[in-house]
Amino acid sequence: MYTTAVFLYIQRNIVVVLSGPSPRRFMPVYSKPLTLSKGVDNQLQFQFLNQDQKPVDVTGLEITFRAIDQTGSTILFQQSLDSVYPANGIMQLNLNSSTLVPVDAQQCFYTLSIPSQDGTMNFPVYVDQAAQARGDLAIVNAILPSVVPSLKVTIPSAQGIPGLDGPYTFNSNDQPMFGAGNTVWHSSVITNDNNPILTLQMEYYQYTGNVAILGSCTGNGDWAPITSYTYSNITNTLGYVIEGFYPFVQVAFEANANNIANGFDILSNIYAR
Repeated sequence: MYTTAVFLYIQRNIVVVLSGPSPRRFMPVYSKPLTLSKGVDNQLQFQFLNQDQKPVDVTGLEITFRAIDQTGSTILFQQSLDSVYPANGIMQLNLNSSTLVPVDAQQCFYTLSIPSQDGTMNFPVYVDQAAQARGDLAIVNAILPSVVPSLKVTIPSAQGIPGLDGPYTFNSNDQPMFGAGNTVWHSSVITNDNNPILTLQMEYYQYTGNVAILGSCTGNGDWAPITSYTYSNITNTLGYVIEGFYPFVQVAFEANANNIANGFDILSNIYAR
């Protein structure tokens, strides 16, 4: 038998308000990333300090926590902090599990702003020495992972089926893995929703050629190879695991030219999850 240690603690982050009589600027060196887990209640604590490294009295102040998507254009949710030790500048986000139900797991940001004691002004709160007002936040399916149904990925009909409907040739700018003039097919674009792991399943029938899995930040271009494979007359169902934050994924196929005329190189289906 063996014992596994587990830890119960509340994530606490020091944030800085530029207030007080000192001309110095105190900043934490690093912005500590925070994590919220879908499916359970969450608590985050913040301690508000001034540039003298002294606690800011937050008694009676309404401070709002906002989660903002990666583009900075959408507030995913917002909620007021609760007082814990207000005289010591400590407040807490008590987040009910239902708040994150409509929010997808993703890498995003959080922001805080603090009103002045007289309520006439609203000040930014800084998370690191570079005076950044946004901190890193991860919303994850860690405790109760959600079930993501498999998505059947197609090859757009304009290209035909690899090895069955004849060649479809892209120019060199559209072929990050293969040389110009080769016979290449691209799958439709797979939207990964910032998940750190993507699994693919492909069904091959007498396939000979190269396969490349590509990633992109935009989905409209700038495709870069993640991994590639070469097969010879394969008839099998194979699985692939892609690790890393790739917003968009696509599969490229370079079928063997000798087999295209005979219709031997056929990719049946692609499933993504």
